[in-house]
Amino acid sequence: MGDVAVGASAVLDSKGVATGVAVGSGVAVGSMRKGVGEGIGGQAGPFKSLTVGLSVTVAREFEEISVAPGGFRTGVLEVTNNEDTALLVATGATDVAMDPDGVLTPTGTPPNNLPGVAEWLQVGPEEFQLPPGKSRKVIYKVGPPKRDDMRSDLVGLIRFTARQLDMIARQAEEEVIGEAGTLLIASMAGQGKPGAELGVLQVDTRPEKEGIISFGVPIKCTGDVHFFPVVRLNIQGEGASPFQWERTLGAVADRMLVLPGMERVMWFDVVRETLPPGRYIATASVDYGVTEPATRGYTVDLHDMSTGAGQAEGAQDAAPTQEPPTPQPGTDAPASPPGG
Repeated sequence: MGDVAVGASAVLDSKGVATGVAVGSGVAVGSMRKGVGEGIGGQAGPFKSLTVGLSVTVAREFEEISVAPGGFRTGVLEVTNNEDTALLVATGATDVAMDPDGVLTPTGTPPNNLPGVAEWLQVGPEEFQLPPGKSRKVIYKVGPPKRDDMRSDLVGLIRFTARQLDMIARQAEEEVIGEAGTLLIASMAGQGKPGAELGVLQVDTRPEKEGIISFGVPIKCTGDVHFFPVVRLNIQGEGASPFQWERTLGAVADRMLVLPGMERVMWFDVVRETLPPGRYIATASVDYGVTEPATRGYTVDLHDMSTGAGQAEGAQDAAPTQEPPTPQPGTDAPASPPGG
């Protein structure tokens, strides 16, 4: 799950490598400038800011709006100058692409023959001055073209680029640029259909994971509408084994955005010592905003991993004959210790 790096002069991942803008459930909050606070990084939700360069932030780094093809909607964003000097802020919008880790990269080209941001998104004013410590509201306008095939979400990144207002100060030293952004998703009201499916369970038993086995549940958005999946994974020993483990992710701070047509993986960590070698039955379900969640069952064969050299067989589809039992509330560990 990707770290989030929005509000930066260069967009960095958690190791400081320039990658793009990330959207996911990781936490990357910090500052490279003394005296600059966390800003929007302190708010709850799936987005956190890593601030470098000039500190300019937006009140919301994620925006959803519903509009009918051929219709028209407006919204308001607030931009704040966290510096002790006046800034000149330029606004703009660009098409973006998301990779499986949740990293958003400006592309300038819309995906899947959808209209580009120039056809449906406007932001203004295009440029304005922002005094130190002050905020300003910016208006965006969404107007998707009226087309019979307009069903899928439209995705764009509203960008804010800040420079020092004092031109002499800019020329006297190496200029530092600050950036912030809001990911905007426009859903086609009454047109888009939801859809999701679960892929083959992934099992990560690498020794360097320090006593942890990770189970990855791939979730693909097969419909026209984005979602934040809430995923439940239940693992129990086969036959007479008393092992039972269940956990749910994606409901609060660990939310993960899945856009139409893409697949992302939700990872669950289980303590290695609680999983002795043997066969296990796993059942995954994903709630993506419809009445019935999507479900899929698997069998997983774990080899002896006590030395760190063992492996897990690839997970295979299974057809559970009954709904997996639910552990006691508030627990994500085995309901009974292995072996009785």
